[in-house]
Amino acid sequence: MQVAQTILNQLGGINRLKLMVGANKIIYSSDMVKFYFKGSKKANLCKITLTDSDTYLIQFYKFIPKNLNFNPVKEYNDVYCDQLVKIFEEETGLYLSL
Repeated sequence: MQVAQTILNQLGGINRLKLMVGANKIIYSSDMVKFYFKGSKKANLCKITLTDSDTYLIQFYKFIPKNLNFNPVKEYNDVYCDQLVKIFEEETGLYLSL
């Protein structure tokens, strides 16, 4: 849970995610956080995992409820904490700060 909380804090906090991108269905595990969001035509699901090398793996998916399909959109390996916001904003076209 501490890793997931750290990831969310690096993105600006859970409240900011909910407010800025409509994040919902936030799922935690020991080394990962996954959340759905609204407003992007490219993707609507983001999964961020802490790797053994102390960097992050970011995966974006487009979930289509009608077919129950998770279509992979893009994956980033070896991402440092200071790159999380930039990659999220560039990939989705959504902003996490004003």
